[in-house]
Amino acid sequence: MVKKILMISTNREFAPQPVVPVGAAWVAEALSQAGFTVRMLDLTYENDPVYKVIEVMREFMPDGVGVSVRNVDNGDFLTPRSFIPALKDITDALKHETDGKILLGGSGVSVMPVEILEYLGLTFAVVGEGEEAAVSFFGNDFVKNPYPDIPGLVCRGLTHREYERTDYPASPDIVTPRLDRWVDVKRYLRFEPVLPVQGKRGCANRCLYCTYNRIEGRCWRLRDPAAVAEEISASIINTGCRTYEFVDSIFNQPEGYMETLLEEIIRWNI
Repeated sequence: MVKKILMISTNREFAPQPVVPVGAAWVAEALSQAGFTVRMLDLTYENDPVYKVIEVMREFMPDGVGVSVRNVDNGDFLTPRSFIPALKDITDALKHETDGKILLGGSGVSVMPVEILEYLGLTFAVVGEGEEAAVSFFGNDFVKNPYPDIPGLVCRGLTHREYERTDYPASPDIVTPRLDRWVDVKRYLRFEPVLPVQGKRGCANRCLYCTYNRIEGRCWRLRDPAAVAEEISASIINTGCRTYEFVDSIFNQPEGYMETLLEEIIRWNI
């Protein structure tokens, strides 16, 4: 029996503009390709996110839920605002609606997974990217293996398990994000006519103020330039977007990759 998975993007921040949930869409695509029946719920534009979550849960009746958390706060030292209490309202509603497994993920969770799990009263979170981890997690037999040993998986209460990932795959070309399949892209384009694209993951620098190497790993993991160009080309055809923003941690490192990538984009005549 194919499991049904609900993928929820919880980010609702509009400053400076709403952000397309590319990470959640990436994981949703990976789950779909692995044979799961997947539905994506983007809460960005929902006036009552808790009500919407309950409505979709009762309609879709998933066997498991993936929850994507982009940020833990607004990053504004003058007017700080935490997003975690609102996240707890959502996860409390999920716990009330289902006995299925709930898996937290996203860059916000990767920064402080243990603390967030404790606050929310949940058991499982993924540090770093979730394409492989989510597929392994929701495919696990929890009766036989209640705490699966999956790379990047944090299990609350198992304090002996190291949760900072060191085993990232060599390349992030696991799956190509099909944003237009999972997200109402045109709604985002009305706010800002720009879509994100990622050429690489990870960062080999050791800047004390930055969380990128905790979120994406401590080494450069380069995508095939042809795959990036193909993704942009397909997105232009499917969405009509004409402007793309590279959301790599640092665009011009490592040396040589940027030039190769741009030459490939030129070769595609984009």
